[in-house]
Amino acid sequence: MSSASVFVSTGSFAMPPAIAVGILLDAGIRDIELSGGVAHEGLHDSVLTHRDHANLQVHNYFPPADPPFVFNLASVDEQIRHRTLTCMKEAIALSAMLGAERYGVHAGFLVDPPVSFLGRTWKSLDKADLSVAQGLFVESVIELQAHAKRTGIELLIENNVLTTGTRDEGGDEVLLMASAEQICDLMAQLPDGVGLLMDVAHLKVTASTLGFDPVAGLEVTSPFVRGYHLSDNDGMSDSNGGVTAESWFWPYLDHQVPTATLEVAPAPDVDFFIQVELAKELWANAGRL
Repeated sequence: MSSASVFVSTGSFAMPPAIAVGILLDAGIRDIELSGGVAHEGLHDSVLTHRDHANLQVHNYFPPADPPFVFNLASVDEQIRHRTLTCMKEAIALSAMLGAERYGVHAGFLVDPPVSFLGRTWKSLDKADLSVAQGLFVESVIELQAHAKRTGIELLIENNVLTTGTRDEGGDEVLLMASAEQICDLMAQLPDGVGLLMDVAHLKVTASTLGFDPVAGLEVTSPFVRGYHLSDNDGMSDSNGGVTAESWFWPYLDHQVPTATLEVAPAPDVDFFIQVELAKELWANAGRL
């Protein structure tokens, strides 16, 4: 077994975060990643009640913004970028209160979709210049990393997922850090201490969209990886499917990476305790299968 933690994400639970945490605790899960959800009164206090019973960490859209908006560290809209940084700094503060070691955020975008556009066409959105967006993203991460470092939290950046539909509407580079080449280029520009949160499901879909080998993508980005997001899919969409012994990525993971999170959607055939035990066993044997 790997001695590193395997968390389970609340991101796909359609319920208040504290209720999702309670369900996972009842299932024998103690390492839990708080992600997504809907803002509600008393959210902070409801989560903090569980910190003595669970090992909690925070990811990207948590605590959920009220009113909701799409976080974007690369936004050319200074108001959106400032609000993104403000929300993420609040998440870092909550991470410290929970005793977490790290906080993961998504890489930025060249567009700023309103929440109502998610899952719909982006063709009508204005697209920023790539070099400008990259520069703003690096600037934002530098600021966020300085804040995280002061609180003792490690900052991780997650790779984006590029579907065929998004590529057709916005081009190959509408999302930063989607392809393996983009990931390496931008990670090399970020401050020391910022790690890559490699989402293997995102990489699989992006590889199918752009026509590269996801295994090669894992290998070339491996020097930057400090955490994994694990789930499986059909290569067409990020469906948050459960992992199995046959999932493609196990032999190519680094068992020395300190953390991984299962981003698996609840389903009648999903037993999260079994998913965690399987992930621990196969991750421990990464590179030896």
